[in-house]
Amino acid sequence: MTQRFQDVRKDLSVMKPNWMGDAVFKEMKEHWESPQFKLKSEQNKKNRDANAGASAHTDGCILHRVIWKRLKKTTGKDPSFSEFYFRTHRKEKDKSWVNEKAEAAYNKFEKNKEELLASQSASVDGETNSVSELSQLGEMDIWVLSVGGKKKGKVAGLGSVDEYD
Repeated sequence: MTQRFQDVRKDLSVMKPNWMGDAVFKEMKEHWESPQFKLKSEQNKKNRDANAGASAHTDGCILHRVIWKRLKKTTGKDPSFSEFYFRTHRKEKDKSWVNEKAEAAYNKFEKNKEELLASQSASVDGETNSVSELSQLGEMDIWVLSVGGKKKGKVAGLGSVDEYD
């Protein structure tokens, strides 16, 4: 239905569609031509453009917690965050990333993880007893840091993290 309204709205000079009554078309046309609607429409367009690819993943409307549970059932253990992110943000056919933002987030995560491993091995090799703050973090914490933390209770690439426990 949404697509039908978009098609009608694209060219209001065309005759009304046969599936819409005269009174409804007149009211909708007035609404679509109003300054308030145009302002809101323009703002929504800017918002969509600003967040291009922000929520792109390969599983459509399937909740991340459902995907998490399926992976856990398949493997018999909780998936690592790398496995989960690969599953939800890489195309199955050619294994390419869904967008540059997804790839950049993963690369930053891997870089932070490598830095953690390097700092841990430096502590062991140098017999230093001080443990860096980063080395105390788990994979989940590294991911959260890599993508900028929680926003509105969700972590980029993972959805509502609390639901995975």
